Amino acid sequence: MEEGFFLKKNLFETEVIPEQLTKFLKVLHELIDIGIVIELNILSDWIDQDNDVKNKLRERLVVIEDLRLKFSSKKLKKLMGV
Repeated sequence: MEEGFFLKKNLFETEVIPEQLTKFLKVLHELIDIGIVIELNILSDWIDQDNDVKNKLRERLVVIEDLRLKFSSKKLKKLMGV
């Protein structure tokens, strides 16, 4: 019996299905990336007006790139004029 991420062999024994978990994590990663872009769009006027905010975001750009958040990285670079 298959249900989401788990495979139930019997009532008390459960196994994780790696393929399902991998699919879920990929979708979650994309949703996080899109969510950050939405927040950046909402805050873009404030970011444009405040150089201190731009500097703090510039520091975070490395982390965002390390996490391979490609849409967020692209949006941040655009906001900072990089």
